[in-house]
Amino acid sequence: YQHIKFFINLIENYYPELLGQVIILNAPWIFYGCWTIISKWLDPTLRDEIRFVKNEVELAQHIDPSALPRRLNGAQPDFEYIGPTADDDAMIATIRADAQGKAKA
Repeated sequence: YQHIKFFINLIENYYPELLGQVIILNAPWIFYGCWTIISKWLDPTLRDEIRFVKNEVELAQHIDPSALPRRLNGAQPDFEYIGPTADDDAMIATIRADAQGKAKA
């Protein structure tokens, strides 16, 4: 509860123009009950920027399909997550060690 209120306060007071539009696709049914409560905490301007869509056809009314991935009936390739390599892990370990003052010059 307090984390949600903090996040809402942060967005409304420090980044009011940053949020253009939020589109929530295929929200689970339980979310609608939560939304009923959360939406009352929002500034009306922010609340009006949040849209719920039930399928890809409705999504295409808000986002040009040429910008959507294929799995959402768009033209762009689907995103494929590629995990960090061993070199990436080594670099991250070096950065963390240096941030903790453990790196040797």
